[in-house]
Amino acid sequence: MQNEDYLKEFNSILDAWEFGYIKIVCKYFVIKNGTQQHLLYGLIGFSSENLNPVEYYVETSQCIAGQEVFNFSNAYLKQLKLNLENSPQVFKTSRASYSLPIADQDKCRFYFDPTYFPNLNPTFRSPHLRILTDNQSIRLPDERRLELELRSHETPFDNIQDFFQTLGFPADLLRGGESAKKIHIIATTPIVDMTYKIQDHKTLNIKFWFNKKPQIDKFKTGIRIYKNLQNDPRFTFTGKEFSWSEDNGKITAEISKDLQAIDVVRIFPSYDTHNIGSVVVVDENFLSNNRHEAYSALFPNAPIQSFLSSANQDDFEFGISTLLHQLKLSPIHFTGIDKLNDGPDLLAYSNAGHIYIVECTIADPNNKGKLFKLHARTEILKEHYKKKGYTIELIRPVLFTSLPKANTVAHRGSAANFGISLICREDIEALVARITNPPTEQELFQAALNAIPEVEKVQDFKI
Repeated sequence: MQNEDYLKEFNSILDAWEFGYIKIVCKYFVIKNGTQQHLLYGLIGFSSENLNPVEYYVETSQCIAGQEVFNFSNAYLKQLKLNLENSPQVFKTSRASYSLPIADQDKCRFYFDPTYFPNLNPTFRSPHLRILTDNQSIRLPDERRLELELRSHETPFDNIQDFFQTLGFPADLLRGGESAKKIHIIATTPIVDMTYKIQDHKTLNIKFWFNKKPQIDKFKTGIRIYKNLQNDPRFTFTGKEFSWSEDNGKITAEISKDLQAIDVVRIFPSYDTHNIGSVVVVDENFLSNNRHEAYSALFPNAPIQSFLSSANQDDFEFGISTLLHQLKLSPIHFTGIDKLNDGPDLLAYSNAGHIYIVECTIADPNNKGKLFKLHARTEILKEHYKKKGYTIELIRPVLFTSLPKANTVAHRGSAANFGISLICREDIEALVARITNPPTEQELFQAALNAIPEVEKVQDFKI
């Protein structure tokens, strides 16, 4: 597709959903090279939520970075569309305008992803337009000096990791990551929230929240009732079938239908012909986790904990593989196959596109150089997927150890430097406790990100 086609498709979604937008979030990271300033990362997000994050402006001798939040206006959207047509490489903030490092506007390319933006709610679509440049001449800042400048800034930060996490920048931005030298423009959906439930094996309840009232005839929700796959009932609730009201300043659309003998349903809300997302609804009395139920029924005398607490490496690896499977991931176990000895212990995939590269050990985390090997394998995978246009921020190296946190202190610095999530005995126990009520794909991925060690302290694992 050409730039014009991507832009047309993205604008059609913005035009359909703009009625619900309340706030605009703007993030940017600019590199200073002498008298030149080049945009390394820019993000504009349109939101239907009444966001009030902290605003930041940080300037050092090597960079300028900021986060701004302001009210949505049609005038802003109109000006943005004009800029995308005439000067897409320019990123405008309330203080100044910055440009991607580009010598020739013809080398500025668009790419439109109609699905999801990393780290946003996977229930709802977050279509986003990327403006890319092929210019490779940009000089990245010295991370050591930048870290010292951040610590002495009026708004101080512990380190670059703290700085990037606070402002929501990709962790690999200064290492030539997939998000570098791009402007990202995100169109989130007009729905603020939704709840859903199947009661008594028959009644489907759905409720949507909007900050602004939509045109009711443009809203609808498709339904699929899972029966026998080939002849599943499929139909749509129109906007007029919902009950519309106001609840604490928000517009709600609610429906309750007796559908008889239902256990699993998929919901497909849409507005103005554009799908908003989908979610599977399971009766609370149905299998809480069918993977766990099946395993427990077949192997009642071999609970997963017996493998996770084993002093045998193979047993521990099997336990981790089974744990990931019961947490709704799709793991592949490579150990014990001669042709695959150079690979990681496991790969695990989520339905949201996350890829986990996993090493397991019952010894110290860096036993036999595991941390460096895991880092090297992660880089190989990222480089491969980068060439394919994949969002490499979704690739996460993880090391599971049966040791408690207190016994891993000596290796936390190496794990932090490599950006490896370190999951210790206490963390594994927390994951086991969630088997009957598994976290969402995004909650699990965020927990993995939070498990990247901070050298100064041993942080709690939250899932």
